[in-house]
Amino acid sequence: MIMQLCRGVIRRCGARVAFRRMVRVWMRIRDLDTLARVLATQRFSEQRAPVVHVGPDANRILVLAPHPDDESIGCGGALLLARRRNAVVHIVHVTCGEADPESVEARMRAEEAQGVVAVLGATCVAWEYPTRAIPPAAAERIREAIVSFRPDVVFLPFFVDDHPDHRRVAELFALAYADTSPLTTEVWAYQVYSAVLPNVIVDITEVMDAKEQLVRRFTSQQETRDWAHYVRGMNAWNSRFLRTRDPRYAEQYCVMPATEYVQLCGEYFPRVAAR
Repeated sequence: MIMQLCRGVIRRCGARVAFRRMVRVWMRIRDLDTLARVLATQRFSEQRAPVVHVGPDANRILVLAPHPDDESIGCGGALLLARRRNAVVHIVHVTCGEADPESVEARMRAEEAQGVVAVLGATCVAWEYPTRAIPPAAAERIREAIVSFRPDVVFLPFFVDDHPDHRRVAELFALAYADTSPLTTEVWAYQVYSAVLPNVIVDITEVMDAKEQLVRRFTSQQETRDWAHYVRGMNAWNSRFLRTRDPRYAEQYCVMPATEYVQLCGEYFPRVAAR
């Protein structure tokens, strides 16, 4: 009885301490005002409902994936549908997904990524930067990749997605083009963790099982979290935009001309705005 009472006290005290720490953490977030304005626009769906789309009408698709598996989690369904329409897909894995590119874990993840690329029938290049350490020079490599591949559409993470590498790739994309002539390509900003500001919804129900298998091919990542389960749940949640009673799955995107996406990023990233 005494032990149970002590555990109860510890849980309650721990909860209060965690709450106080959470408040302090939120108060230290420097971009909270900007983020609040961005997230408040989630209400824009009340003004304009997202359009249900079959995916990008593109012959050439470039995917910027901060980590190997982001392409599968964020836009795997749209890529599978695009490949059915014979679109050419090229994937850039910006980091190796690990802190040490020479580690066993990084090599294993690279092998898993090649299996996914083969299933997609895509091509791929790995830049192998360490996670959370993508250098400024990657902006120029992004520019070179776009010039070389000449994509109609660029898939990349939404600029406030909840991972520093995801936001970093969006920032570097914007930096690469903040002071250049207008881009003619279109951006499809995808969701990995956080909800995007969706103006396009892609119904991926018919390829949901195939997408789940793409994610499961990253077996090394399944040890820490069942990512396939996570993805199925996320895409089930996105089906709220499909307005149907049938169980369906969807990916959500913020789609706009690349020049406008750069401008939007400039509202969030000070370095982009300063260019």
